[in-house]
Amino acid sequence: MINFAPQIKESVSMSDVIQNYVGVDPKHNRIPCPFHNGKDNNLSFKNDMFKCFVCGEGGDIFKFVRLMFNLDFNQAIQKLNYDFGLNLPIGEKLTIRQKQKILNQERKHKAITKAKLIKRIALEWKYWTTFDEWKRLSDNKRIYAPDKSQDSLHALYCEALNNLEYQIYLLNIAEIERNEALE
Repeated sequence: MINFAPQIKESVSMSDVIQNYVGVDPKHNRIPCPFHNGKDNNLSFKNDMFKCFVCGEGGDIFKFVRLMFNLDFNQAIQKLNYDFGLNLPIGEKLTIRQKQKILNQERKHKAITKAKLIKRIALEWKYWTTFDEWKRLSDNKRIYAPDKSQDSLHALYCEALNNLEYQIYLLNIAEIERNEALE
């Protein structure tokens, strides 16, 4: 059986699901939780995930639809397919060509997902190595700061003075890249 979940996740966001099924205009990606009839904006969501900080429910778009309409996973997929007009051939008998096309799309999706994961890991590594260097320079500036005006300047203190601002700049860039990769 062919799994259409990846295609649905690419086409339907958590925001789409909430706006269409709950009918609430989210404020800062937060709404009252429909699962425990909350009044405050305790359910938070981003991209394709949600979490209620009161009742503890959380998951992806499929879990949201399953909970909202008391459906199993396959029924949730069918509902999303129908309600959002995706026209995926769920439950239909497929020709060999159709199956091959869908399997090729799945392979392509997995390759893209793997490439994104590799990029995310590389950006995490870049961020933390940049952070470690900033921390080292910051510590050296504090530790080796002269006590008296006649003290000679320690080489590590001078290095920190010369490089700390540039390291902060690099750290900011690494953080922006890292955050963009998470979106």
